[in-house]
Amino acid sequence: MTVRGNSNKALHISAIGIDVNIATEKIKEMHGKYRFPDLLKKVDSLGSIKLIN
Repeated sequence: MTVRGNSNKALHISAIGIDVNIATEKIKEMHGKYRFPDLLKKVDSLGSIKLIN
C-alpha cells in the first residue's frame, strides 16, 4: 500500500516500462501535500477536457 503525506487512503500505482517499486518512490517524491500529487491532478484534468473540432 502506498500512501502520501498524512493520508490513510492508498494511492494505487501501476507501471509499464519501469519497476513498480521505482515508480512508487517517484510518486512519493512528487510535489503536493495531499494524497494525489499536483502533477497527476493536472494530467487528470487535461485528460478530461473535451476537444472541439
